[in-house]
Amino acid sequence: VEAKKLTADTIRNYIADPNREAVELLLVQLAQLCVKKKTPDDAANGSAGQDPGVELDALLGSSAQDQSATARARIFLAKAELARLRRQPAEEEKNIAHIAEDFKPEDLSPALHGRAGDYLLGRQKFDKASLFYQKLMDDYPKSENVDFAYNGLAEIAFQKKDLPAALRYFSEGTDKIAASQKLK
Repeated sequence: VEAKKLTADTIRNYIADPNREAVELLLVQLAQLCVKKKTPDDAANGSAGQDPGVELDALLGSSAQDQSATARARIFLAKAELARLRRQPAEEEKNIAHIAEDFKPEDLSPALHGRAGDYLLGRQKFDKASLFYQKLMDDYPKSENVDFAYNGLAEIAFQKKDLPAALRYFSEGTDKIAASQKLK
């Protein structure tokens, strides 16, 4: 219970700042804590049987009403992660769709650019996906999530049969950056 509160407090302090990339990691961790099986100690503290979604909303509190688009998008990410952990793919996809469809690239953090771009790429909305990937590459070139941009732009070029551009993006992605996620 204390770990959840501490994590939620830290998230609330930084949720509106898109440059704080660790917030997404904390959101994933909080979703994991909320979905974790309840113990007898949890029952004694009054948290047994609480729906993980309700618990997540309660812990993040006013963040959902925060006027910051970054904060609202990150709440959708937390809900998507919770749905993934609960094996609810339709709910996970719905929350990622909100990020991709309802927010502008300038509102998002690097991790959210990658997730939104990948969602749109998967639906063959290449032009809109390119906006998220390009913003990620331009504004966050040192981000550990920038490989989403190289991979996504390469995939778009490949799908459009622009093989020289696809090769360039794949090559630059593996040569210029430490491809930590997508281009391994």
